[in-house]
Amino acid sequence: MIPHRLAILIVLSGAAAPSIAQPTPDPGKDFGEFRTEWNTWVDSVPSSERISDAIQVTLEAFSHERFLEISKRTKHFPSGTLHDARPWNEYWQDAIILHEEFADELETFHELAQRPHLGAAIESPETLAPIDQFSNRATDHISPLRHAAVYLISSAMFQATIGNTDAAVDRFQSASNLANHALELTDAITWLSQLAMRDFIAESILELVSYDPDLFSDTQLAKLQSIVLEQLNDDPARVFRAEHAITVWQLRAQFASDDPQSIAREYREQAQSIHQSFTSPHTINQSPSDLDDRTPLAPIGDQIRIHAELTNAICADLDSDPASTGALRLSNAIASNLAPDTIAAYIPVYTLTYIWRVQIGLAFKSHYNTINTTAALAIYRHRARHGSFPESLQALDPESLPIPPIDLYSGEPLRYTLVNGKPRLWALGADRDDDGGARPTSHDTSHLLSPKIDTWLSLDEWEELTEDERQLLNADIRILD
Repeated sequence: MIPHRLAILIVLSGAAAPSIAQPTPDPGKDFGEFRTEWNTWVDSVPSSERISDAIQVTLEAFSHERFLEISKRTKHFPSGTLHDARPWNEYWQDAIILHEEFADELETFHELAQRPHLGAAIESPETLAPIDQFSNRATDHISPLRHAAVYLISSAMFQATIGNTDAAVDRFQSASNLANHALELTDAITWLSQLAMRDFIAESILELVSYDPDLFSDTQLAKLQSIVLEQLNDDPARVFRAEHAITVWQLRAQFASDDPQSIAREYREQAQSIHQSFTSPHTINQSPSDLDDRTPLAPIGDQIRIHAELTNAICADLDSDPASTGALRLSNAIASNLAPDTIAAYIPVYTLTYIWRVQIGLAFKSHYNTINTTAALAIYRHRARHGSFPESLQALDPESLPIPPIDLYSGEPLRYTLVNGKPRLWALGADRDDDGGARPTSHDTSHLLSPKIDTWLSLDEWEELTEDERQLLNADIRILD
């Protein structure tokens, strides 16, 4: 094994809890005041209860020359080598080497994940600036956290494949713990990263049980269900309330120090970058390059007021029933406040809320992934208990199905049948009709919606699609088989 280079030895002791309460972002406070409160709270967290610095140190080990050699040889990310390795494929021998040589680091990630706090200080006034969400924040504390979670998930996959199923379950739990840490000091982008971690956990668990139905016991499958269900504890409204506070702080600082023309130019450049990376249909669909750069900015009070209205709208949407949602409140709020002839005056709000519609879809998608995966695991729990797959979802033991298997598109139970003795479980797609679990026939990736059969659309958004667009989405969401 390579020399162990960690400067931090992980000791999980019964250290005292922080002596003061964790502060909450509040737009009524000055940012400097909040930053002082936050960093005072971080300092009150015992070092043995924090993971931020130790995660960074541990990740440095993965730049070791031997590690990079394997990556170059496999033409695959090292975490992907661990994740995708099976005894019969080309990744297997390299995965064994990776697992052996980096056992200490992988175990350190697992141990760090048991700590209760991320404990990341706000190092500068720019750390939480929304304008930097798509640049600086991507390399801030959340990125190492996500990398560590990916390594834990990939390690869990490898551990399960070699028969260490208890260790695999523990690693999945640790990855879920890290996802929780992502929400300690959150904004809308770190929340998305947390959703991505949780989706990867659910997808990986489902891949394992599909690979070998006998891999886990009923007790282990129940534990995996509880890990998946932790996603339902998230509070998206808290995220966007914090996002609003961060935005208020940012706008106050900018309007106090910069001239309006410079502010407009900075946000316009940022908006153009975001527009090239995301497409947000049915809400803000005007390219920043089409906006009149001579339009003066609206006063800061109006910017904050409209951002608050959009915040209330998205919080209401995220708290609604996806199956019965007609017009999104966010879409209505944007139509009322950011009409094409006024967007240029509100370019800061336009930029900072541009992908919110995308985030609603990702939140609902993650929610139904949780329900779908929980139902799929219940089917495998039935097999672990009774030796065969159930004939119907009604045949499942009630205790193996902790939440109702409801399709978030239709509000009806998920569809299920056996095909050649194997389970097929599916949900309805955006068309909200039952196609028997059919997968999409078109893979025209030049079209916005074609590669995204599980993209969530409200009822009104579905009605707005052309016939060709509907045809591309004329399929179901296959969960099993």
